[in-house]
Amino acid sequence: MILHGPNKGGVGYSRLFIQKMSCALNLEYIYVINDNVVVMSEAAFRKDPSSPTEIILREEKGVMKMQRCSFFKPLSDLQIIAEGKKIPPIDVQNMSPIL
Repeated sequence: MILHGPNKGGVGYSRLFIQKMSCALNLEYIYVINDNVVVMSEAAFRKDPSSPTEIILREEKGVMKMQRCSFFKPLSDLQIIAEGKKIPPIDVQNMSPIL
């Protein structure tokens, strides 16, 4: 249930909506970038030797650990997608039709 829209809930509500929607769509990754970016951060991962996947590192209270990264990281991924060299996964069966 949505109680407030982005105009009433503020920018934090908009970011939370983006995170929840991306989780519901099982997106592999998302970028949330402000229009006044000063630093870029990404989740810190630990490679698990017994698994092909990486594990997100978390603080004591469960908050994701973040580490600084270059602006080149998201921009290079977006360029590859824009050039058609990489197509993000889309679960067509679980999408609602646009009316």
